[in-house]
Parts: sequence; C-alpha cells; structure tokens
Amino acid sequence: MLDQQGLALCDLVHAQSAAPLIYGSSAYIRFLLEALPRTRLYLLMAMRGDVPVGYFPLLGQAAASAGFTVLNSLPFFGSHGGPIVRKSEPNTTVIIEALLTQAIAIAHEDQMASITLIENPLVPMDAELLARHGLFPLDDRIGQLTPLPRASTMEEAQAALLSIFHVKTRNAVRKGQRLMQQFERRTDDEALQWLQATHARSIIALGGVPKPLDIFNILLKQLSPTTGVRLYLGTIGGQPASGLLLLQYGNTTEYFTPVVADEYKDQQALSALVLHAMAEAVVEGREFWNWGGTWRSQEGVYRFKNRFGAIDKTYRYFFRLLQPSLSEMSGSTARQEFPYFYTHRYTS
Repeated sequence: MLDQQGLALCDLVHAQSAAPLIYGSSAYIRFLLEALPRTRLYLLMAMRGDVPVGYFPLLGQAAASAGFTVLNSLPFFGSHGGPIVRKSEPNTTVIIEALLTQAIAIAHEDQMASITLIENPLVPMDAELLARHGLFPLDDRIGQLTPLPRASTMEEAQAALLSIFHVKTRNAVRKGQRLMQQFERRTDDEALQWLQATHARSIIALGGVPKPLDIFNILLKQLSPTTGVRLYLGTIGGQPASGLLLLQYGNTTEYFTPVVADEYKDQQALSALVLHAMAEAVVEGREFWNWGGTWRSQEGVYRFKNRFGAIDKTYRYFFRLLQPSLSEMSGSTARQEFPYFYTHRYTS
C-alpha cells in the first residue's frame, strides 16, 4: 500500500488503461483528499519488478460521530473507481484479483463498516470475480454519453452535432443562439463565484445540497485549465447568462456543473453554451461527452441528456457490508456522517 507520494505511479498505469477517465488521475484523487473531510487514501499498487501494471485507489472516511469508517472507490458526485490495469497486460484478471484480495484484507484489518466500488461505465467490472470477494451490485445509475463526431472546424462540428440531436434540442439550441451570447473561457474568481452562487440557488430551489465554493476552489487548484478543468461563461451585455464547468481527460469531456441565470432559462441560453462547448471538444479530438450518471427516477434529466445524442452506459455500485449496524443508519444520518460517500442503499 502506498501513500500520496505513490500517486505519480498511478498516472503511468492510468494513461495506458482501456478507457481512462479523469477520476483515476492523481490530480483528481488529490482533489478528493483535500475537499472531503476525515478522508484517508488507501492506494494499492500491483508491480512487475519495478514497473507498475495496476492500481486500486480507495478512500476511507471516518464518521463524524458514529464510530464507523467506510471505503469508497471512489467517493463524490459521479466519480468512478475500482481496479485499473494497463490494457496491454495479458493477466488482467490475476492483477485485479490480487488488488481485490488486498483491499478486503485492509477493510477487515482496519475494521471498516463497508466497501463500495463504482465501476467505469466504459469498462464494466467482472461481476463473478467481484462476487468471489463478497462484492455484489447493490445499486446502479444510467451513465449517459454522447459519442462525438469528427470535424476540424467549429462550423463543421456544430453542424455534425446538431444532426445527432433530437429535433426539440435542435430547436432549443437555435432559440438560445438568438441571444447572441459571447462565449469565453474564464479562470478568474468572479466567474467562479458567479457559477457557484447560481448553482447554489438552483439546487436549493430543487431541495438539494449544492457544492460549496470551497469545492470549486480546490477543484481549480488541483485541476488547472491546462490539466483537466475548463470554465465557460456565456455573457450578454457583459453580464453572465449561462455557465458550464467541465472536466477533461484524454478522449473524454465530463459535464460537471451547468448553470443558467433565471431570466434566461426559458430562452435556452444554456443549450446554446452546451453546443459551443461540445463543438470545441469535437475540434480538439475528444471521443466522448460524458453527461454523468442519472437516477432511474430522474425521467426529465434522462430525457434532457438523451436528446443531446446520448447513449446509455449503465454502471453499478458493487458493495460489501462488513458491519451490519451500518445498514440501520437512515439516509439523512448517513449523509451527515459521511458527506459525499456512498454507505448503503437506504430509503429514508
């Protein structure tokens, strides 16, 4: 088991894995460690001699007061985890088996209450292999990704994207384009503060818990504009109308935080900004636009993403309960004790 100093080895393996997403990168893991309270990294590494061939990042979080510790790979909104192995390895199963064995041993040794693995939607886990280690699919989300077309100019990219959108989305985008927003990438505090404040108002109105400004500040600290994060604003008359925070790694762009000013919601300002950002991803050669996970109950959210040409890639939460008393904890208590971590499937 390695500590944070071993994270550089992760990037060597991650870049050579089958479908690397930003969540397995050292920068994103450092973001989690700084952003999430009472969190410890358990970094398991498989080596062949001096060469790293696989790794398994797990984060443990101690409860605020309940006396439990839970393991996630990985915590936080929409993160994916599990063992990651170089795609050229001939004995992938053997490597994953060894990493899982070590993870379960650590969970027992440190008296963890549970362990959860959230799979990469592009690289499904072997359910039979995980079952041998007592990990079973307890929950799932509908991953939605749009395969991006190929184009070399913004005009060609926008035309190609519009051709795969649903007619209602095409109409929404064109309505938003009539606002004549000025689109720009921003890195300043003013832009970030506007995005967070607009995000908070929207999420609170829906009865949710917004991401605080500290989360965004740490994200931009660990994932700079040149290494994984991009903030767009659409302005009208110099005033922000829409915003979009994206995460980028390799061939994939992650749709992370979209916002729109109340007065421009019905005018589809955000739809026009999304097309602009997607077109830039196309010109840059990205292959996927990842909309993130959708709950099966979120029919409106699912439809919105689907109409942007998204395909379904369901991903599962593999879970093992190690202390039965954890399952008696209510959902509200679990969210308070373990912020941003998955603990168990609850109904209250």
